[in-house]
Amino acid sequence: MIADKRDFISGLLLIGLGVGVALYAWMNYSLGSLQRMGPGMFPFGSGLVLAFFGVLVIIPAFLRASSEEASSVPVGSMIWILLSVVAFAVTIPVAGLAPAVAATVLISSIADRDFNILRVVILSVCVATLTYLIFVVGLNLPILLYRWPL
Repeated sequence: MIADKRDFISGLLLIGLGVGVALYAWMNYSLGSLQRMGPGMFPFGSGLVLAFFGVLVIIPAFLRASSEEASSVPVGSMIWILLSVVAFAVTIPVAGLAPAVAATVLISSIADRDFNILRVVILSVCVATLTYLIFVVGLNLPILLYRWPL
Protein backbone atom coordinates (compact mmCIF):
# COMPACT_ATOMS: atom_id res chain seq x y z
CA MET A 1 0.00 0.00 0.00
CA ILE A 2 1.15 3.52 -0.80
CA ALA A 3 1.89 5.44 2.41
CA ASP A 4 2.81 8.83 0.90
CA LYS A 5 0.71 9.60 -2.16
CA ARG A 6 2.45 12.94 -2.89
CA ASP A 7 5.86 11.28 -3.30
CA PHE A 8 4.31 8.47 -5.32
CA ILE A 9 2.63 10.88 -7.76
CA SER A 10 5.76 13.06 -7.95
CA GLY A 11 7.86 10.01 -8.75
CA LEU A 12 5.42 8.89 -11.43
CA LEU A 13 5.56 12.34 -13.01
CA LEU A 14 9.36 12.27 -13.02
CA ILE A 15 9.40 8.78 -14.53
CA GLY A 16 6.85 9.77 -17.19
CA LEU A 17 8.73 12.93 -18.13
CA GLY A 18 12.09 11.14 -18.17
CA VAL A 19 10.86 8.26 -20.29
CA GLY A 20 9.09 10.70 -22.62
CA VAL A 21 12.26 12.76 -23.15
CA ALA A 22 14.37 9.63 -23.65
CA LEU A 23 11.92 8.17 -26.16
CA TYR A 24 11.64 11.45 -28.07
CA ALA A 25 15.43 11.74 -28.28
CA TRP A 26 15.79 8.10 -29.32
CA MET A 27 13.15 8.39 -32.06
CA ASN A 28 14.07 11.85 -33.45
CA TYR A 29 17.83 12.28 -33.02
CA SER A 30 20.92 10.27 -33.76
CA LEU A 31 22.36 8.88 -30.53
CA GLY A 32 25.74 7.96 -31.96
CA SER A 33 28.09 5.95 -29.76
CA LEU A 34 29.82 6.61 -26.46
CA GLN A 35 33.04 7.47 -28.31
CA ARG A 36 31.28 9.72 -30.83
CA MET A 37 28.09 11.03 -29.29
CA GLY A 38 25.32 12.32 -31.49
CA PRO A 39 22.89 15.17 -30.77
CA GLY A 40 20.39 12.83 -29.13
CA MET A 41 22.75 11.29 -26.57
CA PHE A 42 22.45 14.09 -23.98
CA PRO A 43 18.64 14.33 -23.95
CA PHE A 44 18.40 10.53 -24.01
CA GLY A 45 20.75 10.20 -21.04
CA SER A 46 19.06 13.07 -19.20
CA GLY A 47 15.69 11.42 -19.64
CA LEU A 48 16.99 8.14 -18.25
CA VAL A 49 18.55 9.91 -15.25
CA LEU A 50 15.28 11.77 -14.62
CA ALA A 51 13.35 8.49 -14.73
CA PHE A 52 15.86 6.95 -12.31
CA PHE A 53 15.34 9.87 -9.91
CA GLY A 54 11.61 9.23 -10.19
CA VAL A 55 12.16 5.67 -9.03
CA LEU A 56 14.25 6.99 -6.11
CA VAL A 57 11.37 9.30 -5.15
CA ILE A 58 8.77 6.51 -5.34
CA ILE A 59 10.62 4.00 -3.15
CA PRO A 60 10.28 5.98 0.13
CA ALA A 61 6.58 6.60 -0.66
CA PHE A 62 5.92 3.01 0.37
CA LEU A 63 7.92 3.31 3.59
CA ARG A 64 6.54 6.41 5.35
CA ALA A 65 3.25 8.18 5.83
CA SER A 66 2.57 11.65 4.49
CA SER A 67 2.66 14.43 7.06
CA GLU A 68 -0.12 16.98 7.38
CA GLU A 69 2.29 19.88 6.84
CA ALA A 70 3.49 18.40 3.54
CA SER A 71 -0.04 18.44 2.15
CA SER A 72 -0.23 22.25 2.07
CA VAL A 73 1.05 23.92 -1.09
CA PRO A 74 3.34 26.93 -0.47
CA VAL A 75 2.07 29.12 -3.31
CA GLY A 76 4.24 32.09 -2.31
CA SER A 77 7.40 30.00 -2.43
CA MET A 78 6.51 28.64 -5.86
CA ILE A 79 6.01 32.18 -7.16
CA TRP A 80 9.44 33.26 -5.87
CA ILE A 81 11.10 30.25 -7.51
CA LEU A 82 9.40 30.97 -10.84
CA LEU A 83 10.37 34.64 -10.60
CA SER A 84 13.99 33.62 -10.02
CA VAL A 85 14.01 31.65 -13.29
CA VAL A 86 12.52 34.63 -15.12
CA ALA A 87 15.11 36.91 -13.51
CA PHE A 88 17.92 34.67 -14.76
CA ALA A 89 16.55 34.68 -18.30
CA VAL A 90 16.16 38.46 -18.30
CA THR A 91 19.45 39.27 -16.53
CA ILE A 92 21.98 37.07 -18.32
CA PRO A 93 21.90 38.83 -21.73
CA VAL A 94 21.96 42.27 -20.11
CA ALA A 95 24.38 41.88 -17.18
CA GLY A 96 26.21 38.57 -17.69
CA LEU A 97 26.50 35.26 -15.87
CA ALA A 98 27.54 36.34 -12.36
CA PRO A 99 24.79 38.97 -11.85
CA ALA A 100 22.20 36.58 -13.33
CA VAL A 101 23.21 33.81 -10.94
CA ALA A 102 23.25 36.26 -8.01
CA ALA A 103 19.76 37.51 -8.87
CA THR A 104 18.50 33.95 -9.22
CA VAL A 105 19.92 32.86 -5.87
CA LEU A 106 18.67 36.00 -4.10
CA ILE A 107 15.12 35.79 -5.44
CA SER A 108 14.81 32.03 -4.92
CA SER A 109 16.19 32.36 -1.38
CA ILE A 110 13.31 34.65 -0.47
CA ALA A 111 11.11 31.55 -0.70
CA ASP A 112 12.99 30.01 2.24
CA ARG A 113 11.52 30.55 5.70
CA ASP A 114 15.02 30.87 7.19
CA PHE A 115 16.23 33.66 4.87
CA ASN A 116 19.74 34.81 5.82
CA ILE A 117 21.50 37.45 3.69
CA LEU A 118 25.00 36.25 4.62
CA ARG A 119 24.13 32.72 3.53
CA VAL A 120 22.65 34.10 0.29
CA VAL A 121 25.83 36.05 -0.51
CA ILE A 122 28.05 33.02 0.15
CA LEU A 123 25.76 30.78 -1.89
CA SER A 124 25.68 33.31 -4.76
CA VAL A 125 29.48 33.47 -4.93
CA CYS A 126 29.83 29.68 -4.80
CA VAL A 127 27.12 29.01 -7.41
CA ALA A 128 28.45 31.74 -9.74
CA THR A 129 31.98 30.32 -9.44
CA LEU A 130 30.83 26.76 -10.12
CA THR A 131 28.66 27.89 -13.02
CA TYR A 132 31.59 29.79 -14.55
CA LEU A 133 33.95 26.84 -14.10
CA ILE A 134 31.50 24.33 -15.56
CA PHE A 135 30.06 26.25 -18.49
CA VAL A 136 32.73 28.78 -19.48
CA VAL A 137 35.96 27.00 -18.53
CA GLY A 138 34.89 23.36 -18.78
CA LEU A 139 32.47 23.44 -21.70
CA ASN A 140 34.01 26.51 -23.36
CA LEU A 141 30.66 28.26 -23.85
CA PRO A 142 30.90 31.91 -24.91
CA ILE A 143 29.13 33.42 -21.87
CA LEU A 144 30.41 36.67 -20.42
CA LEU A 145 30.95 36.66 -16.68
CA TYR A 146 30.09 40.37 -16.43
CA ARG A 147 28.74 42.69 -19.08
CA TRP A 148 29.91 46.24 -18.40
CA PRO A 149 28.66 48.92 -18.71
CA LEU A 150 25.13 47.87 -17.85
